[in-house]
Amino acid sequence: MARILVLALLLTLTAADALAAKPGLAWRDLVQVRKVFSPIISDDGSWIAVEARPDRGDGEVVFRQVDGRRSWTIARGKSPMLSVDGRWGAAAEQPAFEERETSDEPDTLVSFAVLVDLESGEQTRFENPEEFSFSADGRWFAVRVEAPEEDEDESADTTEEGEEEPEPREAGSPLTVIRLTDGARFEYDDVKRLAWSSVAAWMAVVQETETGLGNRLLVLGCGEGDPVESVVDAADSAAWTALAWAEELPVLGVVATDTRDPEDPVDARLLDYDAATGETVQRIKYDEVEMHWNLPPDNEISFSRDGRFLYFGLREVADEPVEDEER
Repeated sequence: MARILVLALLLTLTAADALAAKPGLAWRDLVQVRKVFSPIISDDGSWIAVEARPDRGDGEVVFRQVDGRRSWTIARGKSPMLSVDGRWGAAAEQPAFEERETSDEPDTLVSFAVLVDLESGEQTRFENPEEFSFSADGRWFAVRVEAPEEDEDESADTTEEGEEEPEPREAGSPLTVIRLTDGARFEYDDVKRLAWSSVAAWMAVVQETETGLGNRLLVLGCGEGDPVESVVDAADSAAWTALAWAEELPVLGVVATDTRDPEDPVDARLLDYDAATGETVQRIKYDEVEMHWNLPPDNEISFSRDGRFLYFGLREVADEPVEDEER
């Protein structure tokens, strides 16, 4: 059914372009013919969303109710998504095509994440998003944006004479979690990465500061009330990567490492956390791995469907060449 509806929309858009075409099309007309990308349909089958994009120029994201009663558009939109209940939509909004093509400072161009109320069409924008997503139940929306640039006065060197200046780290950025039922917002600082569970509304949140002090891994329980924080792991200069949730259970797998030297993380541990019980279990520790192998932070972790087995990878460590001693 979903394929039929998406195909119908594709045919509608392409047919409209074809009817508007005239003999002797110019190059300018040809590059404006739009192609459909990223077609999706809500789980309840009530809404479809597509990205319509010309060969050159600005595209748009279209949210359209299947029965034709409502339709909303995000100009210059891309990468649409829908909440599972078909109540909300979201997409990225790019700078104008001409700006992207001609700007001498592309990093200064502003983009947005756009949250759309599909009942009213009301749009809420978040400047310069790093990532955004809905919870599995469609009741929560999370958006992480770029950290604001610090003023020179705030970032000035405050170390005393003779003190070694600490090596700056790439800190996390602001995260906003929105309860969609009433619009309540909850803010979290220094968020480096996040991952929603596919079971209920559990979200893993990694917080890493510029100094490395106070780093921690949280799981937020996003139910009917305010989010409930549970600290899974915490340590200065620690990092948590390869976040992965089991498909049918609220169980999180993650690799924890010591990053006192950000260029050479060490002492990796493989953890899993059961959000239902609050229990954290250390599955593998760095000194339990066989010689010449390590547990890399950039791992690919996955669970079996029933959550009973946790799969991960090891990386072979190349032997360092031994230099001849001087005689």
